[in-house]
Amino acid sequence: MALALLDAAQAGPADVKTLAMRACVGFAVARYSASRLLAAGRLTAARTRRPWVLRVPQADSPDSEVEAARLLYAWMHAQIGRAHV
Repeated sequence: MALALLDAAQAGPADVKTLAMRACVGFAVARYSASRLLAAGRLTAARTRRPWVLRVPQADSPDSEVEAARLLYAWMHAQIGRAHV
């Protein structure tokens, strides 16, 4: 069931109802499986207001690495600032 939903999500972001139709599975089973896939990180929420739009997580891009480095630098700078106070 989970593999069918993941295959359906490969076609593009969609709500659970649409993913269930793409995967040819029941809505209740799709809703349960989608919640487990979200918890495991195999699906992410593209939109968190109802109905949630789910998608397959995007691969790390260079932009996300730059953003992560910027956040790490800001955090380290804040820690150093606290040590001097």
